[in-house]
Amino acid sequence: MRAAKDLSGAHLYTDTLYHWRATSDEGAAYLISLVNAPALTAAFHQARISGRQFDLSPCRSIPIPTCDPNDSRHTALAGLAIEAEHHAAACLSSVSRLLGQVGLSKQIRDHLVETGTSYAIDDHAKALLPDHTT
Repeated sequence: MRAAKDLSGAHLYTDTLYHWRATSDEGAAYLISLVNAPALTAAFHQARISGRQFDLSPCRSIPIPTCDPNDSRHTALAGLAIEAEHHAAACLSSVSRLLGQVGLSKQIRDHLVETGTSYAIDDHAKALLPDHTT
């Protein structure tokens, strides 16, 4: 699964068009970081009901806690998602748009690995959901 927020910051969208209305930009960023965490990929794949389709509510299988602005783990994940957005924007400004969505996504993921942002998100996801991460 992949996630991003819309320009208003009010929604979380994934690649299969699930959406959640977040109560704040921080809450949306927190969810985005967890949905994009590579450490949770296996858990999201296990939530599929077929080879290509996720359950109507994939988060039912992965108990992602509601964002708590008083929990430093949650605010750290939100901050990392915002950092990842800045890195993605910088990456997009330096690559050819002719790559298409798949190529651009790979470039962004590679850039997030190079900057360490991907690893930091994974470390926080593993600490928050140790029973659901690889």
